[in-house]
Amino acid sequence: MSASVMDGVRVLEVGIYAFAPAAGAIGRRFHVVRRQQRQPGDERRDMGVRSGIERRERLSRDQRNVGPAAARYRRFFPDSEKLLALGDFSFLALDPLAIRFIEGFGSIHWISAADYAPPANSLADVEADIVAHMNFEHVHNLRDYCRLVHGRNAEQAVMVGVDCDGFDVRADGQLLRFGFERPVTDAAEARASLVALTGASRAE
Repeated sequence: MSASVMDGVRVLEVGIYAFAPAAGAIGRRFHVVRRQQRQPGDERRDMGVRSGIERRERLSRDQRNVGPAAARYRRFFPDSEKLLALGDFSFLALDPLAIRFIEGFGSIHWISAADYAPPANSLADVEADIVAHMNFEHVHNLRDYCRLVHGRNAEQAVMVGVDCDGFDVRADGQLLRFGFERPVTDAAEARASLVALTGASRAE
């Protein structure tokens, strides 16, 4: 974590791995603020983003240990139990003022927090249920998604998270990202997007 001052605003650079605002909405858009390295073939363009922070909250101890942020973190990082057991490990809720998007040379933009924020959605309330259902009833579909989108014939495929912009699957130990064609805001829309992807994989 590092801090600097930009245009009179204190800027905080920090990697975010689980995002669950108090309002209940979750979104991939602010899922990772800055990554260390772009992987070969990675088409996600969230690298080099900076954010001005207007508020920082330390979640309560109960939320930190068993709340939705901790549960989501565990799914993405199953080896994190030792970190969560430390007394000084916690989750922060961040309210961005602006986003600095650095796509590449000659393509650098400021994006307002309102334009970048995920749409109002209820996915935080149903994410765990969606993940559990997909991992219990539709593992074969998850494998099909890996083949269709990433060209991977995965032996093991586990959904670890879903948000308004897409979902993440751990395929043979590697996290793969799947984007929705349009943002989803509730369980019904998420299901419709997953059903459409299933249809596309069967038509392949």
